[in-house]
Formats: sequence, C-alpha cells, structure tokens
Amino acid sequence: MAAAPQSTAVLYNYANNLLATGDEKSAREILTKALAINPADHQANLAMAQVALNHGDGKSAMTYLDRVPDAPDSAMLRLPALGLAGRTAEAKAMFDRLLPATAGDPRAGLAFGLALEKARQFDQAEAFLTQALTKDPANFELLYHLGVSASNAGHNEKAAATLDAALRAWPNDADAL
Repeated sequence: MAAAPQSTAVLYNYANNLLATGDEKSAREILTKALAINPADHQANLAMAQVALNHGDGKSAMTYLDRVPDAPDSAMLRLPALGLAGRTAEAKAMFDRLLPATAGDPRAGLAFGLALEKARQFDQAEAFLTQALTKDPANFELLYHLGVSASNAGHNEKAAATLDAALRAWPNDADAL
C-alpha cells in the first residue's frame, strides 16, 4: 500500500485479506478508500455488497450492486440483496430467470442456495438446492443444505428425508445429526 496508495486493486486486495482474517471493520475502511478513488470499482463494490449482506442489509448491498453491471459474479449477491431490500418483483424476475439457467450446474445451484440460505430466503434456496440435487444426488453438502433450507421453510417432511439421506452419506456429521 505504501508503494501504490491510490491503486484500487491494491486497496481491494488488502481489504480482501482483512476480510479473510475477520477484520471487517478495517476492511470496510479500506474498501471505502478504494471507492472514493473509483466509485465504479467492480471488486470493491462487490466486497462492500457482501459485507452489507453479511449484516442482512439488502438496501446497502443494492447501493453497491447498482454500481456494477448485472453479471454472473454479481448475480449471486444481487438475488438475495433484492429480496432483503424489499424489491420483491425484481427478485422474483431474477429468480425466475436464474433457476432454469443453472439447471445443469449443481455447483451454481449450491452457490445460489447457500447465498439465499444465508439471507434467510429459504424457499428460494430450497428451489436451487433441489434442482442441483437432481444432477448430483449423492452430494452431502447439497443434501445437508437442502435439509436445512427445507426445515427453515417449514417443509419438515422434506427436511427430515433429506437430512436422513445426508446422514446415510456421512453418518457421523454433527451438524446433520
């Protein structure tokens, strides 16, 4: 940082390392500096959106996401942020577009499912995870998170069946137990 204090890439990388160590407060300060230099910086805006989502603040997340183009790397944040921000019509339209687009990719389904689960949007998380499970039915992580999302969505029979399947795959997993 001493060599390039005005480099948004250097600032973002430093902030990213701070986030990895759990120092979110310092990371936000550094990201704010990066955005003061370049308000359209893609990575800094995505990082700030993620920090906002970590706190369940969809409106703040959308402030940063509205500065970047709608692309695959922002979609994972944009979908839960729209829901948390109360922009339900936009969230539904995006969900309706993304769910079929990820049908053949269980990794994308898991990623969207986890993002939505973290945002407590369990019905949508359940849809992505259910779809992903059809392509990778023995995947413990999919089974476990589908069980958690189904339970939180109030779909207890599906949750129990899915968590039982997860336990058959990993019988000693404490979280699934």
